[in-house]
Parts: sequence; structure tokens; C-alpha cells
Amino acid sequence: MRVVSKDGDNIISWSIILIPLFWILGVKFVFFQVSALIILLLNIKNKSIINRFTSNRENKLFVMLLMGFILSNIIAIIINPMGFKASEFISTFYHLSYWGSGIIITIYLVNSDDETNSFKAIKNAIYILAIFQVIIFIISIMQWNIGDVWKERHGLIYNLIPFMSENTFLSEVTSINLSFADWVNGSAKYRFNGFYIYPATAGITTFYILCYLGGFNKLRVKKYNDIIKYFTIITLCICIYLTRSRMVYLSIIVGFLFTSILLILSKKNFKYIIYTIIGLVFISIILIFSFDIIDKTILARPESSIDRFSTYIYSIKTALKYPFFGVGDKFAVEGVYLLIGSHSTYTNILVRSGFIGLLFFLSSLIVVFVKILNNKKKIGCIKSRNLWFVTSLLFFTTCIWMATEEIDWPSITIFMFFINIAIIFSFDKIATNFNELAYKNIKICFPTSSGGHLTHLLQIKDVWENKERFWVTFKKIDAESALRKEKVYWCYYPTNRNVKNLLKNTFLAIKIIFKERPDLIISTGAAPAIPFFYIGKIFGAKLIYIEVYDRIDLPTLSGKIIYPICDEFIIQWEEQRKYYKDSKLLGGLF
Repeated sequence: MRVVSKDGDNIISWSIILIPLFWILGVKFVFFQVSALIILLLNIKNKSIINRFTSNRENKLFVMLLMGFILSNIIAIIINPMGFKASEFISTFYHLSYWGSGIIITIYLVNSDDETNSFKAIKNAIYILAIFQVIIFIISIMQWNIGDVWKERHGLIYNLIPFMSENTFLSEVTSINLSFADWVNGSAKYRFNGFYIYPATAGITTFYILCYLGGFNKLRVKKYNDIIKYFTIITLCICIYLTRSRMVYLSIIVGFLFTSILLILSKKNFKYIIYTIIGLVFISIILIFSFDIIDKTILARPESSIDRFSTYIYSIKTALKYPFFGVGDKFAVEGVYLLIGSHSTYTNILVRSGFIGLLFFLSSLIVVFVKILNNKKKIGCIKSRNLWFVTSLLFFTTCIWMATEEIDWPSITIFMFFINIAIIFSFDKIATNFNELAYKNIKICFPTSSGGHLTHLLQIKDVWENKERFWVTFKKIDAESALRKEKVYWCYYPTNRNVKNLLKNTFLAIKIIFKERPDLIISTGAAPAIPFFYIGKIFGAKLIYIEVYDRIDLPTLSGKIIYPICDEFIIQWEEQRKYYKDSKLLGGLF
């Protein structure tokens, strides 16, 4: 397992692996900044990185916008409209150090010599961190079962330095409580915390670990290492659930739905997606009111919800009073339990740096979103599709999560957030390497009816004869003769108006695609293609459909059904374009 490459990659990888050690020592609140500083010192004279950065417009714009947000906060500190003491701004500079460190990490990873190997090293380091977390989780469960959960514990540095116990901030960031007991729906419940600051950060950061661990591997259990990996994945899912963070649950669900819609969205299926979204919203509203979901989530911890709403309202009032650059820092108000500007990254930035700072920050997120849209065009294989989906999912989930949580707090979340953004900006090169490798080892599936449909595919033999492939068709004399030297799965027929065989072929498609994992599915119809295309789309295969030669005046039924999800829809006559507007003209195969 590769966890090291060049100097900067080593620092990032080892920073991830050693997070549990930083946690035990009680120095996790500075590890991100120290890692960024070391990388800066190692690469400050690296002209190749500087040259790449200056020519990388997207990454440069993102960095400039974040620096604009930081500058807005500094201007607010200089103006100091509320007359805070200078010592009160120490926490603000500490928060800003996270964004500065993130900028350094992003510039280095995006513009390093080998983004693909950097990504692999980071992924493997996260795997090791995941194993540590599983061990921590098991220990925390044991503690809970024996009732040893109420005692406050701190890192080693807390006990070595006397003044730490006198400082509330240092006392909090050096805590090493594995779990919390919290009142949910009127009773004390276990909440997993691990080596994080509080359960909400434990939930979202565990989701990062889970995605990077499980998002880039084919599901198989053939080796001892695979058993450990999938046991770890299942345990991480339990960890997320036992954080009992309402916002983590909501962020993951909404983030997953949004990313999935974005993945399959195209001009061909836009109206179908809109109808689906409307349907899902309608069903969600029914479920929310039918099962009292609001009472069980938002109102499960009423005191927490009321405190949050109070600080959000006061934060907006403060921003309206000091709209341009804010007041520079969070602050306390009598009658409000939480600090004004806390418990939301967005209101935090709004209070500290005003609408100007918030505009810079939101603009930087929009730059990342535009990059994600551009990255989608570079998807060329299952691996690059998985990379796009995981990185996009983590970005959108975190953006939602930040609505009620602060990311620039001594947690691992912001570290993972910037690593993920760096991979998004490096997607072009990583995906190109994945796509080139996948093309050399591409596996093609040909689901087709026998007869003329099969004959169409035999006409493009020069496309597939040197590639790994398999066929799915009817067991008829012509097919057995033409494919006698090929790998073939026989499907069920007749298929015309036969729902029974459609269902049998659907289950067959699930079985075959799960086993074979084709990278590309090509067909000319008819009915057998439909389940294979839709199941294949779920598994990430690229889809190419060729409309048959002899249907000029009317479209085929299978063509109409498959058209909305195709990556490429090919026609053989210009006249066919009136039925398939977003298609490519290939010309006759015969």
C-alpha cells in the first residue's frame, strides 16, 4: 500500500495517518497549520508549482476569492466597529489560519508534478486512518457499556502545561472524549465523537473517510484484506449513525440526491428529471407529515434548536447593522446562550466579515461548482465517474452541512474539505490517466436481439475485435452460429408485450452486470437492451445506442426508451434526427 510519494505528499499523507496521535497528544488543533507551513517551506522556491498555479485560471480564481474573504475579515478587525479588545481577535486569526492553510494545501496538490499518485497516497492514508477509527469506536462502545462516559478527558499536553486548564478554548480543543451522552427525545443517548471535536464533525468527517474508502473499489470479497475493508466500511456507517447528528443525516441525503441528479442530467432527459424531482418532493412532504419526522429530528433536541435559531436571527441583525465588513469576531449577548455568529459557517463569515466577505466566500464555492460541471465532461470510465461522484458528493454535502456547523474550527473536517477541493481541481489530469488506462483494458457488453440487430453489431467488428467483450442475446440458430467463438449469455424471449420475460431479463441484467462490470454497453436494440442499459447506467457504464438502419420514418420503441440515458445516441439517417435531436449521424453500417 502506497502512502508516500514526494515531500509535500508525504506531509499530507502522514498528517492523515497520525491524526489519532495528534489527538492523544492534544495538538490536533494545530496539525493542519503545521502541515501547511512545512509544505510551504519545502516548496516556496519550487518554480514549477508557481508557474502551474499562475497558468491555472480556475484554481487561481478560487484562491483569490478566498484571499478576498480573509482580507475582508482583516479589514473588519482593523475597523473594529464594536470596540472589541485586541486580545479578543486572537480566535479570529486562528480561524483565518485554517483558510490560509487550506489555500497552501490546495495550491500544492493541484499543481504538483503527479496528481494521480498524490491522490493514491492520500486515499491509502485515509484507509489507515479508517482502521484507527474503527478501533476507537469499539473502545468507545465498551466505555459506554460500563458507564464510563461522563468523565472529562484531555490530551497529554493539557496535563503538562499548567495554564491550559484555565483557558476554555484550550480545554475544549485538547479534549479526547470518545463519546458524549446527550438528551435526545427525553432520554440520554450515546453519541460517537472519536478523535473529533464534537459529534457533528465526527459524522461529516467519517463520511469523507467512508467515501474515499468505499467509493473507488469494486465490491468483492476474495481476499483477507477485502474482508477488513468492508468490515471497516460497515463500521464507519454505524459511526455516522451513532453521531446522531441531524444535520449530517440531512446533508448526506440531500447531497446524494443532488449529485445523482447532476450526474444523469442532460438535455435529453431534462424534463424527466424535473418530473422526478417534483415527485420526490411531493412524496417527501407526505412522509414528513405521516411519520412525524419533524418531531423526531428538528424537535428531538428542542433546546439546541431554539438556541441555534436565536443566534442565527441575531447574526442577521448584526450583519444588517454592519453590512460591509462585519464586526471582525463572534461575540456574546446577554440572553442568547450561543455566541453570535456561531453554529454556521455562513453566518460566522457574515458576522465576522460582512456581506463583502460572504460574497467572496460564496463566489469561491461557485467556482468549485462550475469546475465540477466541467469535470463531468471528462468522465470516460467507471473510475473517473466514481472519482467525480465522490468528490462532488463530498463538496455538496459539506456545503449543506456548513449551514448549521462551523468548518473553520479545530477539527479534521476542513483539512479533508480542502484535500477534496484540490482533487476536484486536479480532476482533468487524474481522470485522463484513468480513462487512458481504462481504454486499454475496456470491457464491452453487447445486449441485442438476434437477427438484424445482431448483424448491425457484427458490422463494426473493427471497433471491438481487440477488446474484452461479452454478448447477451437470444439462443437462436443464427446467434449460436455467429457467436460460436464469443462469450455469450443467453437471455429470455419472446420479448414483445411479454412482461414476464422483461422482468426475468432485468434480474439477469443485474446478475451479469454485477459480475462482469462492463465499462461500455453498445446495442442496436431491441428489448434485451433496455434492462441492460438502465442497470448499466446505475453501475457507471458508458452507453452507446445505434438506431437501426431500416427505421427511417418512425423511431423504434427501444430507441425512445433508451434515448434519455444514453451517453451517445447514433443514427444512420439524417431523417432520424427529428426523433432524436441530440444524436450523432454515423451513416449506414451496411
